[in-house]
Amino acid sequence: MKAKWVFDTRKIPDEVMNYLRRIAVRAVEEKHYSPEVVADFLDISRSSIYDWLREYREKGESALDHPITHKLALSIAGIGSFSGGDAQGEHLNPL
Repeated sequence: MKAKWVFDTRKIPDEVMNYLRRIAVRAVEEKHYSPEVVADFLDISRSSIYDWLREYREKGESALDHPITHKLALSIAGIGSFSGGDAQGEHLNPL
């Protein structure tokens, strides 16, 4: 059974996505489900599951908390671009 409510993960609140990342990682790490099965069940891309697993293994559980960075949010809103600056959104080039 697929989670039909996950149509566009960009619309899911950060807190919910953080929880889904933890569920997915624990399903693989503790329950020994394959990443493919977890991805299919949650209707999330397999590459996302593998990215989460890699981050978890390299940095621990706190790596699963990913609020949208200020820079990315500004870029999505059309306020800035990805060129220049750092992850905090400093030195954004206005459009």
